[in-house]
Amino acid sequence: MKRKFEFAIVSAMLAASCATIDVPTPALRQARQTVHSAQADPAVQSGAPLELKRASEALDRADRALINGDTPREIDHYAYVATRRAETAMALAAAKTDEGAIKTAEVDRERARADIRTLEAQAARADADVQRAQAAQSAQQAAAAQQQALAARNQAAQANQIAAQSQAQAAASQTQAELSRAQAEAAEARAGDLQRKLADLEATKVDRGRVVTLGDVLFEFNRAEVKPTAQARLAKLADFLKQYPERRVLIEGHTDNVGSASYNEQLSTRRAESIRGQLVLLGVSSERMATIGYGKDYPVASNDSDTNRAINRRVEVYISETEQAVRPRR
Repeated sequence: MKRKFEFAIVSAMLAASCATIDVPTPALRQARQTVHSAQADPAVQSGAPLELKRASEALDRADRALINGDTPREIDHYAYVATRRAETAMALAAAKTDEGAIKTAEVDRERARADIRTLEAQAARADADVQRAQAAQSAQQAAAAQQQALAARNQAAQANQIAAQSQAQAAASQTQAELSRAQAEAAEARAGDLQRKLADLEATKVDRGRVVTLGDVLFEFNRAEVKPTAQARLAKLADFLKQYPERRVLIEGHTDNVGSASYNEQLSTRRAESIRGQLVLLGVSSERMATIGYGKDYPVASNDSDTNRAINRRVEVYISETEQAVRPRR
């Protein structure tokens, strides 16, 4: 009587729990019906309690699979096992109930045993199907995990590559910055050296570049040959031009107003050519230098005294600021 009462409570609890679960497949409905029928049969409770327990556990697994949102195939696997075990429990109970009759009918008893073995084999196959399904699911999960690990390694490798590229770019930028600073320092030093040398040459900045004025003390009166005393200054000018080979030169000859215009123009031209020849002898390329004689056309002082006329008798050496040729007077 106590066992029947406990069974009724368990059955009510199972029925109540099952009533809250949606049944998505016919296999699960069939399993519930078969298990509940076995649970309600006292002969099954007393004659096959172990198989009845296994059937109930299989049905619980099917219900949990439904709640967990597993695939219909997985739910059906557990339902199939529950159905087979419930049928096995009922068959075992029936076999034990009819054991007296079986003793008198050997053939029927062997058939029943064979049926039981068949049912047990079916249950074993169902268990094997479930295990294979679980193994396949585990294999899929392992493959997915392996793919995720591979993707993570690839991402890490890409991140390392990007970091290495960034470091290389940073190093290149630093090297370039250092090179730029060195170039700037070199340019600044070169500019300072240039200013010192121009100051030493007494070069004046004008709109056409830098001009070095050579007075008539370089020449004898009315002659175009350079005096030996002028060699030191010309050598200093030649050294400067050789240190800055990109600069172009225009040599202008000028005279005072004594004599004819044509004569003064010829004299100023010969004096400019003479200065050019001396610079060539001192190592300056002739292709960098052009000459022109303006005679008495561009005085820098009035020709009203010997002193002023001496100032007008001059050679002006124009040095370009760039690689472009010095433009002539307009």
